[in-house]
Amino acid sequence: MLSGPAEPTPRPSGAVTATPQPATPTPAPTLAPSGYTSVSWSTALLGDGSGVAHAAVAFGDRIVVVGEDATGPVAWASDDGGATWSSAPFPLNAPPSPGATASARAAAAVGDRLVVIGGWTDAQPATPILWLSDDRGASWRDASAEARLLNGSVTTGTEFALAPRSLVSAAPGLLAYAIDTRLGGTDGLWSSGDGIAWSQLPGTGLPFLAGANLRLAAGPSGYLAAGSHAHQIGLSPAAWTSPDGLEWSVGMDDPQVLGAILQAAGSAAGYAAAGQTFGDARSATAADRGLATLWRSPDGVAWDSVEVSGIGFVPTLVAMNAAGTLVAVEAAGSDAPATTSFVANGSSIAASSGLTLAPDLLAAIGDRFLAVGSCGPNADCLGTQVAIGTPAR
Repeated sequence: MLSGPAEPTPRPSGAVTATPQPATPTPAPTLAPSGYTSVSWSTALLGDGSGVAHAAVAFGDRIVVVGEDATGPVAWASDDGGATWSSAPFPLNAPPSPGATASARAAAAVGDRLVVIGGWTDAQPATPILWLSDDRGASWRDASAEARLLNGSVTTGTEFALAPRSLVSAAPGLLAYAIDTRLGGTDGLWSSGDGIAWSQLPGTGLPFLAGANLRLAAGPSGYLAAGSHAHQIGLSPAAWTSPDGLEWSVGMDDPQVLGAILQAAGSAAGYAAAGQTFGDARSATAADRGLATLWRSPDGVAWDSVEVSGIGFVPTLVAMNAAGTLVAVEAAGSDAPATTSFVANGSSIAASSGLTLAPDLLAAIGDRFLAVGSCGPNADCLGTQVAIGTPAR
């Protein structure tokens, strides 16, 4: 016997039907204030004062700075916090063409090995050089002929041919954004676990590689690639993160904000970036002048920005220490004297005096900062100086 539909159960008198509530959004992570309010600088002469620095690496309790002096490419090392420095020259073969000069441009550590990439400038053809040190920078060897360039499992080159624009080290190993000089100047991403074998990476998730002029950094989420992204209305500041250099996820890329990231840095605390913005396309009253801007992020995804135009310079060098303190300076060569700025958190900025050199290089060494440059406004200095910045509360 078939039965009809069941009668609905009577609702108790006075019962209230629960209305589903929207989920509370998880607040974006922020970089906690470090508590530091100033940075004091102490300076020393770097070598004989004739040098130019391009990169620095903290290797245990040793600081290694690479660049050139009057004799050629050289590595300076300090074991006493930057008070005194020793130097070791890089070995060189004969120049590939008359008039070519050698330089050391990028440095990073992988395991117990220091890796420095440089090359012959004004050389025909362009000739990169790979130097390695397995004794904390006390001595170096030219490993260019040992290098292997790989595309997957296929060896595409048995001579080093990468001219780096940016080089960093994270847990997976070295990551370089470099020009492959064999292919007419094509730029791309390369990884290495030992500084000798370099594998070309596809950069999956990045909108482009060629001509991107990316700046690399390493931090809590792995690698950061920062620069700009072309949208319909113009270039926008942009940043991507990757745990391994293979797959990339966008972290910053607002098509309504115009500008570009000029430099990036990372530490155990997070990431920092410096550059310029040109107002917000969504605002009818947005200024059309360039605004110097600093960005900070704990993970490369959630970013705080601070306009720093009131400081009077465009920050083109930036560093973040292990506590998340951010220091930015204007690079050497500008008309204005070198100026240091200090950011305690995502919304405040203060000027910090005492850095009298005009820096070519700015880096974080643990909790402190390192700047190397020429005399700048200090007419009494004897040549290239290194300054160690100690943050204070």
